[in-house]
Amino acid sequence: MSLLKSVIPIVLILAFGACASTQSKLKRVDSGMSFKEVEHIMGRPGATQTVRKDGAVYALYRYDHRRCNPNLSYYERCDFFVIFKNGQVIDTVTKNGQSYSPHTEALYLFQPR
Repeated sequence: MSLLKSVIPIVLILAFGACASTQSKLKRVDSGMSFKEVEHIMGRPGATQTVRKDGAVYALYRYDHRRCNPNLSYYERCDFFVIFKNGQVIDTVTKNGQSYSPHTEALYLFQPR
């Protein structure tokens, strides 16, 4: 019985840790971080895209259909973007439904023309 009492708290801690929302992870991503630092926090992106413009290389990490905020709804899903310029984070964006927050010019580099 004592083994069971010591295992239950560990299982609960692991279960709650697995429920962390992508939004809470995205808040830990700061300007100037590298690809590797972002992947350590966010995990591997679902898709990546690169664009060259005005001598700079922009990269987009996409995390599609991820949990937005478990405090509001377990089922609500959002798309998250991390935008890099020359290998360093310049912006993060969340798409909930049809709205983007924040609105950023860099995201438009990756829109089909």
